[in-house]
Amino acid sequence: MKFDFSDLKYQDDLLVQLIFIDAFKNLGDKSAVPTLTPLLASDNYELAKASADALEILTGDKQEFAAKKKYDFDWEFIEESVNLKEVTLKTSKGDIKLELFTTVAPFTVQSFIKLAQKDFFDSTKFHRVVPNFVIQGGDPTSTGYGGPDYSQRSENSSLTYETGILGMASSGKDTEGSQFFITHSATPHLDGRYTIFGRVIEGMDAVDKIQIGDVIYDVAIAR
Repeated sequence: MKFDFSDLKYQDDLLVQLIFIDAFKNLGDKSAVPTLTPLLASDNYELAKASADALEILTGDKQEFAAKKKYDFDWEFIEESVNLKEVTLKTSKGDIKLELFTTVAPFTVQSFIKLAQKDFFDSTKFHRVVPNFVIQGGDPTSTGYGGPDYSQRSENSSLTYETGILGMASSGKDTEGSQFFITHSATPHLDGRYTIFGRVIEGMDAVDKIQIGDVIYDVAIAR
């Protein structure tokens, strides 16, 4: 069976498309230029941006594209979520209770709560665990590439990464989606680089037991 990149279709194959575009770029495969060029017209920001980045490497020319990032800002919800300050991750290694920093990172907290209300995180797995560093989850594909159909703005603050801090994973400024991490220990090299939006108030023992493949059964919101 012969594989043809052009057979992949957005939205069903977006993750696979992004993986192959990244491979074309890293391998310097100039034969991919005719395949990637039409993707600059995609209305999906991630697909168009990845294609532009790859083409810039492959051709040496700056690439332009029209797609804009999608954001999910709901001011009314943000005002209401000020009182939603605690959530509990129900995991296969026990409960992890989190305090959310609604005034420090309101857009991030809004997105996290709205996704939790939609059961977005239910049955997802922790796909990345680095001992004495972080556990990372929130990706419905468990690959490190998955997320919602929008990005959110980075919300950097003066807070620092101590043990049990809840932060947002990102691949650059304003690229945050649904993937989050919790620190095992102080990680000052992350300060000012990744949005902090909460901390563990109960359940660090569960955090320390988490292994790759452990499951988030539910995210319970305290009211």
